[in-house]
Amino acid sequence: MRLENKVAIVTGAAKGLGGAMAQLFAQEGAKVIAVENTAYTPSVYMDKNGKVINAMIDVYREFTGDMTEPMVIGGGTYARAMPGIVAYGMLQPHREGTEHQKDEYVFLEDLYQAKEIYRIAIEKLANLELDA
Repeated sequence: MRLENKVAIVTGAAKGLGGAMAQLFAQEGAKVIAVENTAYTPSVYMDKNGKVINAMIDVYREFTGDMTEPMVIGGGTYARAMPGIVAYGMLQPHREGTEHQKDEYVFLEDLYQAKEIYRIAIEKLANLELDA
């Protein structure tokens, strides 16, 4: 057993990739400390027709050409951590979705494009005039 006498601390171990990692480490002989945040955090709502979301969508569409409706999810994303945050992912319309799965990966060119999307979106949001 490759991980005998080792301790593995796995966050997000209740399901998905974290759960698979915890099982694999245990099978390899590690003592596993599985951690999952089960505290209730209220959902975040941002109007998809509002200025903030539209600014972000415009940048994404400019780079990708993807004109589909924005995805709205109610999962436990980092967006719940602070008020007014939006989970702004880097899914590419022509790629298989592998996020939060075993063997998750991203193409390097997609990562570079995402960096530019984020950079331009942050610049645009920093200069956005919001209603008081």
